[in-house]
Amino acid sequence: MIKRILIIYLVLVAHIAIAQEIGIDILPHRKSNVDVPFDYIGDHIIVNVRLGYDFYVRLIVDTGAENIIFFDDELAHILGLEFDKEIQLRGADLEEEITAHISRQVPFQLENCQQVNRDIVFLEDNNIQFENSVGTPVHGIIGSRFFTGLIMDFNYARKKLSLSLTSEFTPPDNYIKLPIEIINRKPYINCTTQTNPKNEISTKFLIDTGSALSLIMYGKRDSSGILPDKKLSADLGTALGGTIKGHIAKVKSLEITPELTFENITTRFQVFQSDTILHITEERSGIIGNPILSKFRMIIDFLHKTIYLKPNKKFKKELKNDLTGLVLYHTGKNLNKVFAHSVIEQSPAVLADIRKGDYIDKIGVWPVKWLSIDQVNRKMSHEGKTLRLVVIREGKKLKKKLVLRDYVP
Repeated sequence: MIKRILIIYLVLVAHIAIAQEIGIDILPHRKSNVDVPFDYIGDHIIVNVRLGYDFYVRLIVDTGAENIIFFDDELAHILGLEFDKEIQLRGADLEEEITAHISRQVPFQLENCQQVNRDIVFLEDNNIQFENSVGTPVHGIIGSRFFTGLIMDFNYARKKLSLSLTSEFTPPDNYIKLPIEIINRKPYINCTTQTNPKNEISTKFLIDTGSALSLIMYGKRDSSGILPDKKLSADLGTALGGTIKGHIAKVKSLEITPELTFENITTRFQVFQSDTILHITEERSGIIGNPILSKFRMIIDFLHKTIYLKPNKKFKKELKNDLTGLVLYHTGKNLNKVFAHSVIEQSPAVLADIRKGDYIDKIGVWPVKWLSIDQVNRKMSHEGKTLRLVVIREGKKLKKKLVLRDYVP
């Protein structure tokens, strides 16, 4: 499976004075619930939204964020929106700042829902090139504030997000009920994690439907007790400040409950140096993302600080691991060109002499431009299989053999 990474956690440098919003007003008139269809692409939940009165966009549903954020302010200019306030944000590297602007009370309609007016944050420049990472047009994210006062029921199997009034919600009997913490409108869950033999630690993870990575863990300057003994240096993703450096390794186990335990999880470790950054991240140990969350029917009750989990058919299947060592990005007018944004050390891609900047032209007999994102992922998800690739390097076509294997120690 191709590893497409983009970390879009945004931290406020200055306070955003956004008006209190009540999510119940998005429900259709006289209805207590609504189903919102979504596309599940590259382990992202993508929904359709009408912005303004006649402009349609695609956004990520992101419980790891608070606000509605657009990655580029061009849409605001197209719609003639006025900006009320300038703010500063930090990306997932938590180092570089970027300027953003708030536009107040913009008409906003999630598919099948009522049109409402919401405050929206627009990044000044398109520094987060999300569609290049995901391989499909994406304009921004919808944070958890939008759904205030509602039950969020994520049905990954049917690609449906059900929203309902908390007052009308009946807790299901056949789900596992667990307490969560809500911090800045975002859900956190306590777990037990084992990163090294005989090293069990209590952890608190952000439940992040905006993350396409199974697990991210944060470390301090001295992370000898957290980082596994065996690890690889790797680019963890792209943020506002550029490429995020860190490590990739296997976590021995992640226990949500004894019956909900995952083993040998390929995990990204981000180690921070600044005391200021450590303060920002001290409320959590890391992030649990969609590859794990999608193994459940997941219901979040923000008001009562409760999550309900029911394993689905994917639960007993092993988590899919990257078998290539390639971080591939999409480019071109229709995002149908694919190139190696980076290559992880000691990976199959290194052994196959595939280098940063190489364009992937063919997989077997199939031109990549003819394949969907999911089709490319499937072709690169069979451990032990040898793929014959054609790559383009400095204008020359080269044939490569890529042996798929789990390379993470």
